[in-house]
Amino acid sequence: MFDIVVIDPPSFSTYEGKPFSIKKDMPALIDMSLRILNSRGYLFVATNFSEISNDDLKNMVNSSAFGGSRIKNIKDMGQDEDFGESSSFRKESYLAAILVQI
Repeated sequence: MFDIVVIDPPSFSTYEGKPFSIKKDMPALIDMSLRILNSRGYLFVATNFSEISNDDLKNMVNSSAFGGSRIKNIKDMGQDEDFGESSSFRKESYLAAILVQI
């Protein structure tokens, strides 16, 4: 069991010949992470995949089979003011992130 789990996977990758996709596989990754958190633990979830928002991440956490009533608080994190907003010139600066307190 862990006090803190950080999830920040690549948007797309391949592992043992199987593709990983944030949209498809992040909910299962969140669920597995919630299962190994101590009570009063924290889960930090981040992605730079621009098709996922903080609300999408919150929905994934809230719909987790293991999250449910264990979740005390979810705080929006993400794009820091020093980084500025994403633009067509700086698409790599996109960040969605949340901090979940158990």
